[in-house]
Amino acid sequence: MSGVDDGTVGWDFFISYTAADRRWAEWMAWQLEAADYRVLIQAWDFVPGSDWRVKMEQGVTRATRTIAVLSESYLASVYGGEEWRAARAADPEGLIRKLLPVRIDDCDRPGTLATVVSIDLFDLPADVARLRFLAAVNASLKGRVKPDTEPAFPRRDVSNAPPSFPDPLSVAQESMPRLIFRPLAGHVGGVWSVAFAPDGRTLATASRDEMVRLWDVADPSQARALGDPLFGHTDWVSSVAFAPDGRTLASASQDETVRLWDVADPTRPRSLGKPLFGHSGGVWSVAFAPDGRTLASASDDRCVALWDVADLSRPRRLGALLTGHTDGVLSVAFSPDGRTLATASDDSTVRLWAIKGEKDQDGQPDHS
Repeated sequence: MSGVDDGTVGWDFFISYTAADRRWAEWMAWQLEAADYRVLIQAWDFVPGSDWRVKMEQGVTRATRTIAVLSESYLASVYGGEEWRAARAADPEGLIRKLLPVRIDDCDRPGTLATVVSIDLFDLPADVARLRFLAAVNASLKGRVKPDTEPAFPRRDVSNAPPSFPDPLSVAQESMPRLIFRPLAGHVGGVWSVAFAPDGRTLATASRDEMVRLWDVADPSQARALGDPLFGHTDWVSSVAFAPDGRTLASASQDETVRLWDVADPTRPRSLGKPLFGHSGGVWSVAFAPDGRTLASASDDRCVALWDVADLSRPRRLGALLTGHTDGVLSVAFSPDGRTLATASDDSTVRLWAIKGEKDQDGQPDHS
């Protein structure tokens, strides 16, 4: 928290910035305090009656780390230079990572600042910037970034050295999947979900940039974007699913809604009515039943909803929310006969629900 009393030991971070970059500095301070770090920032802590020069000196000397918000304006600032140089001098070899440069402009770093690894946030959407910023701060505190899983064993490319006898590795490589096209670029945030239309000619993608995109993949070697992105969600899109007839697309979002789209002509997709409201948390997954008449959605609110989408002009929720999981529900899938629904949750369990057939006394699908 900011506003630490003079009697406390200090702060986790002091944010050094120039007035032109105040909004960036406040954004960083907010992210850090939301993650339970103690922050000293001039905009919030230099209240009337404070000696700003003393506060600045306290920030550099008593904060565990100094974040220097690097921009062209900051590098031209006399006070900014004093602050980052003082932090650098307190840790000249960078052993305790006292100075954390955060570049908000693609600017050069002068002097000894050039050898300090920076956190680069310029040209990034807000969600990506927040994740990169907090991940980099966490890495700095730990002093190391080791992956959670074992890296793949590296294999040397032997394609240019013809073997004198059949090479088992070459034979195996021939049967491996191969990249057939350059990446499909068009989103400006992480892509969370992909789904093929039943005819295999169209691909839908869902992204953190709050958009859904459609791609013509009839010839995968010439894949291309179809029309404009599908706008409507107000938070990142978690999942996409085509109806069995390929004419309707469902999308799930962290804005707590599900949307339906008419994609009969994928070059001219259109929204089908209002969003489906019913969850009280972000929606992680959607799935159509094999007959296309029912849609399931899974949410952070620990619930699953079933929707009657037989009449796309009047979709409606079927009964009460399905409850039983004790943490967010991340995925839903119907069995091929449509009689069973499987749900996966952060509570480390999978539940099965009888969608057609026996019902419990409340009229809810029976589950196990």
